[in-house]
Amino acid sequence: MKHVLISIDTETGGLNPLKHSLLILALSTRIFDTDTAQLSAPLTSLGFRVRWPEYVVTASALRINGIDLQEHDQLASDPEDVERTALTYIERQQRHMSEGSHLFFAAHHARFDEDFLNAQLPALGRKVSRRIIDTRSLAMHAMLHGAPYEDASLEKVSAFYGRRQGDVHEALVDTELCGELVSDIRPVWKPEAPKTRTVARDYHFD
Repeated sequence: MKHVLISIDTETGGLNPLKHSLLILALSTRIFDTDTAQLSAPLTSLGFRVRWPEYVVTASALRINGIDLQEHDQLASDPEDVERTALTYIERQQRHMSEGSHLFFAAHHARFDEDFLNAQLPALGRKVSRRIIDTRSLAMHAMLHGAPYEDASLEKVSAFYGRRQGDVHEALVDTELCGELVSDIRPVWKPEAPKTRTVARDYHFD
């Protein structure tokens, strides 16, 4: 069965979604064939910069994501416009679906992205939260079953599979890496069918 997979990533001004500003949102669409675990190349990708009347950020966050707030503000759109355009983009991706297929979302450390979307772009957050795959959780599950990653970070897991690195705190790059991991990790973590076990028991009746 072929499903639509939309990878999501955010860049933010800090770690607290109730305080720090959501700065960048990126979306990237692929087709994932669950029968063969094959993933298409990105069909379309879209990136947004979000403008706020006042930015609440930390120096460490801007150092990591490399965002210049003055340049960012000139290129950004109001949150209402970003949310509306993102929802329209998601709706249009349904044209790739066939009977019985589904639309899934994916993110690495999805709870982080979900929390920021729910707090600052709530209609989009509700849409995404209904059916999202967390590739970080998949990687941790794979580690539990012996996958030799150094850790479950996007950088380390992508490096293990020989994926391109680029700027791993650039949202559009991260969405593409995340989408690839849905296919990469699946053969590792997919559990075998449970084996039937016969357990002998002694029953005693008074």
